Amino acid sequence: MYKNSGFFKRFIANIIDLSIAISLILLIFYLLTKNINKVALPSASVFYFSSLSAIIVSLLVYLCIPVFFEGKTIGLIILKLKIINSHTKNYSFSSIIKRNLFTSIYFSAVIIFIMLFLTPNSFVVLDKNGQNTLSIKDDIYHLIIMRIITVFLSIGFFISMVGYLFVIFKPNRLSIVDWLSETRIVESALIVSKDKEIILFPENDDRRKFIFKK
Repeated sequence: MYKNSGFFKRFIANIIDLSIAISLILLIFYLLTKNINKVALPSASVFYFSSLSAIIVSLLVYLCIPVFFEGKTIGLIILKLKIINSHTKNYSFSSIIKRNLFTSIYFSAVIIFIMLFLTPNSFVVLDKNGQNTLSIKDDIYHLIIMRIITVFLSIGFFISMVGYLFVIFKPNRLSIVDWLSETRIVESALIVSKDKEIILFPENDDRRKFIFKK
């Protein structure tokens, strides 16, 4: 039997994983742009490679590592937690996939949407002096695309925040993602229940004996 993790351990583990993911994405972006002089003119290679790197890093941190370590991200390893299937109480590959449908795979789908409907030129506009500056275009097409992206990201943020509230206030400490994916984040240590030994002692019965006669 495993004990469900509390809010603070889960939150710290998520912060660790998120910090690792963001650091890797920023490092890759820095390596791609360090030799570029014209920052105001983003190239197609930087735009698409940065987007792909965000997808790869997200899947690496939240999908590949938990599969390799059987239900543990780097943050979960540090906090001595792990992900298990709610029914079998064990690690399950399918459970990790289900869980990532609402995390890294969802985030990757948003990035793919951005790559399909936006281009590097979407982020270049002319200022009052006729110079190129980095900013999203404000025409109808780009306003609609940005509104859709905002909705997708807001849904992900809403699920995450409400999930934390579930962990804080619900007795079983299960978030929305836990419930939808049929998984649990638990303490790595297995709780072993010890049955108390029952010892019987003989006892003299000094009470009066009754004899029933026909």
